[in-house]
Amino acid sequence: MSYRRFTFSVVVTGVAVAVGGLTCVNMVNVESCPEEAEDATGVNVAGVFRYSGQGLNAGTGGTFELSGTISFEQEENRARVVDTTYDFSGLRRLESEFAELRGNRLNLALSPRNGDADYQAAVKFVFSLDGDEFCVEFMDTNNDQGGLGSFRGVRQEP
Repeated sequence: MSYRRFTFSVVVTGVAVAVGGLTCVNMVNVESCPEEAEDATGVNVAGVFRYSGQGLNAGTGGTFELSGTISFEQEENRARVVDTTYDFSGLRRLESEFAELRGNRLNLALSPRNGDADYQAAVKFVFSLDGDEFCVEFMDTNNDQGGLGSFRGVRQEP
């Protein structure tokens, strides 16, 4: 018996949608992403953000969509991811070590909070100058990847 894997994708561009009482932001328009401003100062990224977007698995060519929350902690010009959650799957929650916030750009290595060493994601966050939104570019050890704007986030709590 053979099985086939089917991927069903719904892409909503440039709008917020409500799913099960949660607001998901799925804006994949790269032109609307903040520009990197390495000389920016005082960018505050601490808080809880709603994120959503779509990635590609380079090995299979299949796409996937994720949404949930990501929480950042900041000390002066260093920030880290404290936790991630997912709306529609049982994926492992992620965290990172502190890294330097260079203007409005933050490069982090995310890994599972449970200590598993078999997964890591290299993620570049580019925040708006007020710190209330971000775009993501990423690559991980599962061969998943996404260009800048593949995932977007909007601050929910300071």
